[in-house]
Amino acid sequence: MKTKILLKARWLLCGLLAVFLTTNVWADEVTYTFNSKSWGATSGGSAANWTSGKDGAGFSNNGVQVTTDATGANATSPASFDNISKIVVTYNTNKSKGAGSLGIQIGSNDAVSQNWKYSGSADGTSANFTLQYDYETPQTGSVKITANTNTNSIYVVSIAITYTPAGGDEPAATLSSIEVSGELSDKTYENTDRIDLTGLVVTGKYSDNSTDNVTANATWEVRTDGTSESFTPSTYELTAGQTSVQVRATVDDKQSDWVIINYLTVTAHVATPGEHTINLNNAFYGVAAGNNPEEQSATQNDITVVSGCTSSATSKTNYQSTHIRYYANS
Repeated sequence: MKTKILLKARWLLCGLLAVFLTTNVWADEVTYTFNSKSWGATSGGSAANWTSGKDGAGFSNNGVQVTTDATGANATSPASFDNISKIVVTYNTNKSKGAGSLGIQIGSNDAVSQNWKYSGSADGTSANFTLQYDYETPQTGSVKITANTNTNSIYVVSIAITYTPAGGDEPAATLSSIEVSGELSDKTYENTDRIDLTGLVVTGKYSDNSTDNVTANATWEVRTDGTSESFTPSTYELTAGQTSVQVRATVDDKQSDWVIINYLTVTAHVATPGEHTINLNNAFYGVAAGNNPEEQSATQNDITVVSGCTSSATSKTNYQSTHIRYYANS
């Protein structure tokens, strides 16, 4: 007998564990805040008026006022909800006395009523009493609230509904924002080099408050400062003496703020001593003054003796087809 009881207990625990692992406990909550005696309301900053079955006597003290003359004032929610597990009604009362009840009915289920109390405060009305309605077996349907007043007044401020949508599947989290952090792995460059953004990290924040590294999905923009044009990293050229750049990442339709990358070292390119050949068919290349041939446009008819380079028009600068041959200092 003892063995059988132990086996049954083990099976029961396994069953409970299986239910726990497969049951989706995700739930949502919506709050309606009333703003008129006819049960006008807002939710999430948008209008979400309830359908009035009977108006209150007025709107005062931040809530729908229900006096003894207006007892039985009621309204129905603008939407139906699946699997309601909890409802919380927030209300105010007068300072000296008051009595009545608040009834909640979900769909065609039986209404549940609770008595409300007054504050007894000597310095004014109460601040946000609550009545909570818990449903061990979740109920589905529209929500109807009924305020009954036997003495003085109640002021119904808001109602919060906790529910689980049909199917119980939590909506997929969506990307809310992205942020760039980290440091460049390489901060030393030569003039006209392209910047390497290795080391920067893009972190995505999602609608469920989770975060994830989304660097692999990011596209980048680079600019010199806040007044300059932006480029892709592959087309942006660093300039000798430059110490910083600004970068911005985009993932899907979300953009990060511009981030300033400081402490760059960009030096002038020094030509290797010896003979060099430049193809004039590609206007991207040319020879600049100084000992640093720079990438700039040049044409065959725009060739001058280069300062800092050992050259002469007759012996060391040779016009051969569309090429220039020149000598850098050794």
